[in-house]
Amino acid sequence: MSKITKISKHFIFQILLLILILILTLILPKNISAQSCVSFGELCGSDFECCSPLTCQSGVCQPISNILNNPAISRSCRNLCLENGYAGCTSIGTDDSASNGLVWTFSDAQCTLADYYNCYYVIYNTGVVCGGELSTWTNCNCYSYTPPPTPTPTPIPT
Repeated sequence: MSKITKISKHFIFQILLLILILILTLILPKNISAQSCVSFGELCGSDFECCSPLTCQSGVCQPISNILNNPAISRSCRNLCLENGYAGCTSIGTDDSASNGLVWTFSDAQCTLADYYNCYYVIYNTGVVCGGELSTWTNCNCYSYTPPPTPTPTPIPT
């Protein structure tokens, strides 16, 4: 009889554990992760909510400069500029003005500065740190910023 009691207790424990997992799956938000952030033009409450390189300005995520860092997120500088409200990219570079045409990259088992990239090359993450940041990286010089429209609050039915 004690063997049946042990099996029953173990079975009940497994059922309770399964119920707990099910409840947590239903209750917790789906976007819990370190990668979750608010994109360009979306509402925000603080700078910490906005995806890099955006900041929260007047309750909306917007860039603070036309120079955007491209930290190897599988985007070209052109696409990064477009995604952040700019018309396009004029130049790239590791310097503060994104104009020297260089990209940190990892090639032949070493970090090197490459000069054959442009605004249209996609910058991929190699998982190696080069020049103080994850390689491959560069800065993008974007032009013609268009701020997002002022969000209209959704009316709450009374």
